Amino acid sequence: ITVALDIFQNILNPVSEDMITRKRIVKNGVKEFISMRTFHNWLKSDIIKKYTKGKRTLLDLACGKGGDLHKWNQSDINKVIGIDINEESIREAEKRTSSSRCSTDIKFYVLDLSRESISSLNISHKFDIINCQFALHYFFETEETARHFLKNVSDNLDDDGFFIGTVFDGLKVFNALKESDVEYVSAGGELLLKIEKKYNADEFTEMKDYGECINVYM
Repeated sequence: ITVALDIFQNILNPVSEDMITRKRIVKNGVKEFISMRTFHNWLKSDIIKKYTKGKRTLLDLACGKGGDLHKWNQSDINKVIGIDINEESIREAEKRTSSSRCSTDIKFYVLDLSRESISSLNISHKFDIINCQFALHYFFETEETARHFLKNVSDNLDDDGFFIGTVFDGLKVFNALKESDVEYVSAGGELLLKIEKKYNADEFTEMKDYGECINVYM
């Protein structure tokens, strides 16, 4: 019921472009500026707080540089496994962990989740939470890569666990890229979001289910 109500609230109050760029918005009568990074951190913190109550283990897929360390540490989670394809990002995540005061047990691994199996890491348990934020689109290169990623999720999630993920709205991205690539820059010149079109379809109905590539900077 809680999940259904959350979805319904998102339908009633959809995220606008103003909410993810540094445009002025009005909330509860107060004018605020919100950066995309601030919005992302708020979103992830809210999800982690809501769905990790009473949960102990978390598998973070496409974890990047481990920027959510403090969020995990402030939840009920006491064990985290982070996986990413980028070895440099994993080294940075390990560096952040060693220099932080995080009490959560955290380990990181390099793995291509679209082609390699998590079982190769010899992890002896499944997870209460599997998390993949702002990265699901990377796994839809082909139907095979998408199915391999989803098998990694299903093989490692407890029966009563949660999978938490975010995806782009494909139609909105397609419409936004009709004229040119999308780019949002702050008043100070900071690049907030860039999406580059790498596919050839002229109509959304011509889009294939897999392999319609975009490059994303967030």
